[in-house]
Amino acid sequence: MAKIKPMLGIHLDLEKPVDEIVHVINAVLKNHPFRKILRELDLRIGEAIAAQARQNSPNEGSEDADNEVAEVVNRAAV
Repeated sequence: MAKIKPMLGIHLDLEKPVDEIVHVINAVLKNHPFRKILRELDLRIGEAIAAQARQNSPNEGSEDADNEVAEVVNRAAV
């Protein structure tokens, strides 16, 4: 039997990533619980910022810090 899913295809202009990401978020928010998505985005962005800050700490450039930022970004992509 056919499976029907609403899908959103995305092409981003990487010369203006913030505007593009805002448009994508707005498109998703039209179809999903507003608060749940914004809370999760807030959490993931906060984690990425914290990981980046740790990467730029006195241990800058350490492999552990690089792995931590990559892990946060990968988790956000899921």
